[in-house]
Amino acid sequence: MKAHEVELKQLGSENFLATYAKERYTDLINRAVAQLVQNQSVVITAPFSKHSQDQKLWDELISPIKKFDSTPTLYWVVIDDELRKQRLLTRGEARDQEKISKIDQYIQSTHSQLPVFEHTLVKGDLAEK
Repeated sequence: MKAHEVELKQLGSENFLATYAKERYTDLINRAVAQLVQNQSVVITAPFSKHSQDQKLWDELISPIKKFDSTPTLYWVVIDDELRKQRLLTRGEARDQEKISKIDQYIQSTHSQLPVFEHTLVKGDLAEK
């Protein structure tokens, strides 16, 4: 992200992330495989919510991981829209400015569906009391 800071500002975070999704996945999986080669456990944050309906992508992501005699498992974390909005507003990340400027529109447009591939559902707001 840092290497492409100018382009990130020009495109906006959503367009930037869409443009570089494939490269980001490739880098993520390559780094995971490097850890697995060293007998290290790995937790990967993928796929992105917008790609949760793409079975082919999921199969491509887990293929190199499965070579290590492992069983990749997707834990799909969900929280309600109000809590998601609150977390975005308080996170304070520069990359969120575009989202925050139209927060209600962003929340409505990014309400993700459950993945089409096998997953374990986790309610991420249970600890928020």
